[in-house]
Amino acid sequence: MTTYPAAPVGNQGKRRPSLARFAADTRGIAATEFGMVAVPFMMFCISIFGLGADYFTRNTLSHTVEVSSRVIRTGLAQIGNSGASVQPLTTGQFTTLICNNADNVLNCDSSHLIVHIQNWTNWAQVAPVACTDGSGNLTPATGTGTDLINLYTGGASQVVLVTVCYKWDTAKMIPWIPLGKLAGGAGLVQAASAFRTEPYN
Repeated sequence: MTTYPAAPVGNQGKRRPSLARFAADTRGIAATEFGMVAVPFMMFCISIFGLGADYFTRNTLSHTVEVSSRVIRTGLAQIGNSGASVQPLTTGQFTTLICNNADNVLNCDSSHLIVHIQNWTNWAQVAPVACTDGSGNLTPATGTGTDLINLYTGGASQVVLVTVCYKWDTAKMIPWIPLGKLAGGAGLVQAASAFRTEPYN
């Protein structure tokens, strides 16, 4: 005798509700998961790039200031060298020397690179000038660019501090990382070299 299945009772045999079907559907799950992590992942990648560029810029500026300051330490910038036809430097020429020693990696216009030169008779008097004012702007550079540098370095055997302040625009790409922000979102990179000049007189 042939038997037949029993007829469905109640809700049996009906299709599952739409919400249950949606929860059970795994198509496109990889794309959905990537969409959830894409923004944090991109921020992470940009942060790595930004911090690497920040380290490179700071290292370049620090090395450049140290190398460039040797012409002040030896007195060459102050009195020149008549035998080698080297004239005393102006503050503008010293700034150009810093840019050249940086292999033109830095943006060297007056709105980005500021050089401060100070001198004292002893170390106890050293008081570095600030790179920024109260509004987050770079403070004015030493001299007018045409002033002879010896006006600000003093004579032989003086304590000299060369401070270079650099406005680093790349920091605007990573506003979520504090890098010594200036007005407008740019970063502040600072390097200095302190020494006593040689008795070159």
